[in-house]
Amino acid sequence: MLLALMAFSACSFAEEEFFYECADGTKAHQYVNQDGNAVLEFHGLKLNYKGVNMGSELSFNDDNGDYLKSNRLSMKALTETRFKMELLSKKSHYETECEVVSSK
Repeated sequence: MLLALMAFSACSFAEEEFFYECADGTKAHQYVNQDGNAVLEFHGLKLNYKGVNMGSELSFNDDNGDYLKSNRLSMKALTETRFKMELLSKKSHYETECEVVSSK
């Protein structure tokens, strides 16, 4: 579990892509964009990787300029392939679990 977090948070994300299927019936896609930044597409949002937070969770946000109004996501490893996704915004709080179904 921690190994997956450490591998993802390392400077060299390599050229890996991860595809997830979530318990709510949605899908997520995690990849490295052309600028070399890690991105997570989840519930129609493109969220940029920010690092590992104090709870040892991967942290993403949409960089809209105002942190309190931005969409933020924390991704907590439950197993090596299963994650709890917690999406926060000023108006909502949403949680689901997602499983890695493939990677490149």
